[in-house]
Amino acid sequence: MKNKPFRRLVAIGAAAVLCTASVAMFTACTTDYPEITITYTFRGEDYAVDYTLSREATPRTVQHFIDLADAGYYDGTCIHDYASDGIFLYGGGYTIEDGELVQKDYFAEVKALEKAGTEFDQSVYLTDETAQNKAGDALYTVYGEFSNNGYIYDGSRGYSHRTGALVMYYNYDTDETLFNHKYVTVQRNDNDEYQDHNSYPYNSATSLFYTFTGENRSDLDQYYCVFGMASDYETQMTGENGLLTAINAYKDTLGEGESFTTEWTQRRLDQYDHYPMDEAYLGEYSSAVYSFFEDIRTSGRERVYNTPLAEGAQIIIKSVVVNKY
Repeated sequence: MKNKPFRRLVAIGAAAVLCTASVAMFTACTTDYPEITITYTFRGEDYAVDYTLSREATPRTVQHFIDLADAGYYDGTCIHDYASDGIFLYGGGYTIEDGELVQKDYFAEVKALEKAGTEFDQSVYLTDETAQNKAGDALYTVYGEFSNNGYIYDGSRGYSHRTGALVMYYNYDTDETLFNHKYVTVQRNDNDEYQDHNSYPYNSATSLFYTFTGENRSDLDQYYCVFGMASDYETQMTGENGLLTAINAYKDTLGEGESFTTEWTQRRLDQYDHYPMDEAYLGEYSSAVYSFFEDIRTSGRERVYNTPLAEGAQIIIKSVVVNKY
């Protein structure tokens, strides 16, 4: 297992600030509530939307998202599913090329970024079968910080599925009959100890996320990690010059029979389908990792996206920038 950064708490005034350091990185201090800006491009105009993240409530997910953002992983991706007429803005896993939706190869890209010097915080591992509570190879997914995965936090420190929520997700049917119960070891948040016998689907999130624009879907909090909230939703999303205002104004110009989105059937970007099963691809991964993914893989699972795909209707994620760590 790779060397992991060390962490220590230092006091600055009345606030505790988390500092990290590693051989490959300079020392940096982090806060309980980092701030990011996601810049969306729609019809040639940029729309910057600010979000506040809760490292205090969901530290693994926040760090995972920041690692990807700092590496530029999200730049140039798109909103690939404008679900429920825009109540869910799904992004983080696809690009649009020549008018078609193209799935990003998450595992290949993060491994390439790592070889180029990017460090990724790890929280999900193969279980070392020789002993309990021991971590094997890292799987590059993130520990699911939500109640159905056994993770409970004080609601005052985190967020819920309210208007403007930023949510990490994974393609998994909440129908338990479709749940493939493969188990992994995770690293707990409260004491950094390793805990085995955790369900892989709940700990399989890669890069996918969505912004929730509805009023309240707190029933989803048990399944998905809400790790951030839009800081100025009424101005930046629904204000006079907001992203959703621009989208709705464009939709109003469409003629009868014209649709803002195109139905696009895609194989699922999740733990079941998007991992090519060949030894050459896996490269430095061990044979144990290869066997793990081969065991849980199923074929033919598809999902229909409602994608703003036409020229001029596309919603592109131009950049994700961390303003405060």
